[in-house]
Amino acid sequence: MSGGGEICRSGQTRGVTIHSPDFLAAGSEFPLAECLAAQLPSEADVVIIPLAAVFTGAAEAAIAVAELLGGTEFRVEALLVTDKESANNEHFAQRIREADAVIVTDGSPLHLRSTLRETEVERALRDASLVVGMGSVATVFGDPMIDPRGGAPTTGMGLFTDAIVTVEGPTLERTRELLTDDVELYVVEPKMGIYRHSGEWYVSSAQ
Repeated sequence: MSGGGEICRSGQTRGVTIHSPDFLAAGSEFPLAECLAAQLPSEADVVIIPLAAVFTGAAEAAIAVAELLGGTEFRVEALLVTDKESANNEHFAQRIREADAVIVTDGSPLHLRSTLRETEVERALRDASLVVGMGSVATVFGDPMIDPRGGAPTTGMGLFTDAIVTVEGPTLERTRELLTDDVELYVVEPKMGIYRHSGEWYVSSAQ
């Protein structure tokens, strides 16, 4: 595991500068708390959005992430964005813009995308300082994203457009077949973090 402030920046790859929030795609076994502690102020303001986990338990997903960060001094708050109405809550949108980091829990990427489309929360995410997508939801934030049902590219949120992020799975080979050689594809493995900062992409893997 890379140490100190380099944990999110081990192994730089090529990139182009596009104005957008910093972005971290975190695998299920990636040391997220250590990574964020190395990058953020000691008492950073961190908000959690558990929308993608609404079918399996949004509150439980938010609590799990909060417990993951329990060893830090972060100020952590869960924003219970669970539907279109709450995704248009102006207070939630403002909290997202103010926070040092916004963590979006794992769950259903397609539900996340469809619920947030053209909402105040989606617009706020474009203005966020750092957006963290956990597990399979990481694909949603780029444009295009990968449809988990068949592995084909489709319209994503568009926080970045210079690469496609996806996770390991049964449709990965089809995804590779459908993409042209000039497309930058990052596959998030369980122990991997893929970090985008100022238009540059970095890959870090826990040992």
